[in-house]
Amino acid sequence: GDTTPVHLITIGELVKEYNLDTKLTSPQRIYLLGAQSPQLPILIKKMAYVGLETRHSIEDNQHTFNLE
Repeated sequence: GDTTPVHLITIGELVKEYNLDTKLTSPQRIYLLGAQSPQLPILIKKMAYVGLETRHSIEDNQHTFNLE
């Protein structure tokens, strides 16, 4: 899928607000590293609001968002 300016701004705001680290991968995945389990529902809701579908893993305190 396409990545819009709104997607990128939202990701940047979440990274800054929750003090997360990021990793971008070639298959359009964005890893938000360092998210705590209680934060995950909030992050998922905010990402969904701007049209980002999420697939997540809380193993090793890592949350993955696919841009689709």
